[in-house]
Amino acid sequence: MLKVLSASPGPAASIKPMQFDCSAEGIYEVVRDPAWDVVHNYEEPVPLWPQSLVIGSSSSLNTHYRLDNSSVRLAINVYTAVKAWEKVFLPSGEFNALRLEKWIRIQHHDVSRVETVRRDTVWLIPEIGRWAAREISGQYRTTGQTGLPSQEASFRWELKSWT
Repeated sequence: MLKVLSASPGPAASIKPMQFDCSAEGIYEVVRDPAWDVVHNYEEPVPLWPQSLVIGSSSSLNTHYRLDNSSVRLAINVYTAVKAWEKVFLPSGEFNALRLEKWIRIQHHDVSRVETVRRDTVWLIPEIGRWAAREISGQYRTTGQTGLPSQEASFRWELKSWT
């Protein structure tokens, strides 16, 4: 059970919001994502969630992204799955939320990084059209690294209120 009480303070508070497009089908897509170590500008917008929000449904996307002020194309693969319904408690009430999990494999701009894999979990409240919480984390190996992978910074955002 997820209990959302307030926004999490910390380094993520200074991050600019994602930029979205809304497709003809009403699916929100990310075109610019500052949640990672560098801003990702996607060549093909990345859907926030699969078209079908049925438990067990999934989607995948293979595309490329660019860094700000760079013409280098870097590969990204995003697999999103609708996992489960969970109760979410907000100051404004109790909601049923869908837990969505994304597994993201990227070609990192730091060429010494190999096997960069990230996880992005979102608790979506369809009735208000927003997510209640989002957790991101990642791991990678560097060329020649043995043993456990290195960890990227992880963040958690929580919805404090909505209108």
